[in-house]
Amino acid sequence: MGKGLLAGFATLRIIANQVLPCNIGVKFKAGTMKKLFIALLTLLPVLASAQDINCKGTVTWVMDYPSQCNGNTAFKTSGSNGKWICPPSDKGNAIALAALAAGKSLDVYIDSQNGAINCSALPHYVQARYIIINP
Repeated sequence: MGKGLLAGFATLRIIANQVLPCNIGVKFKAGTMKKLFIALLTLLPVLASAQDINCKGTVTWVMDYPSQCNGNTAFKTSGSNGKWICPPSDKGNAIALAALAAGKSLDVYIDSQNGAINCSALPHYVQARYIIINP
């Protein structure tokens, strides 16, 4: 293990011991802090993307509806339950059209608004955060 990583663990242990009140008798050992640090690093990507849902599927419809999609096209996928999705950009327009022409499926990531929406209950013209064409 590198010296920088060991110094990071030591700093993390010092910070944790200073933040928690000393009178409750909680002191963290280096091994405990290492496990906590690894657990946080492991969970960070999962928690960071927890609000995005993937309404993936093949593109079934594409239409030009600039007044609803900030100048972009709108599209439906087999996973969007008949609701229109707005691509995030002009490049997203091209990806949706390419997927339709090639018969490829898309991964369409949409903000779940803290669990308020899901793929079976999307509002019309929901904005995609990003889309990925599958090979």
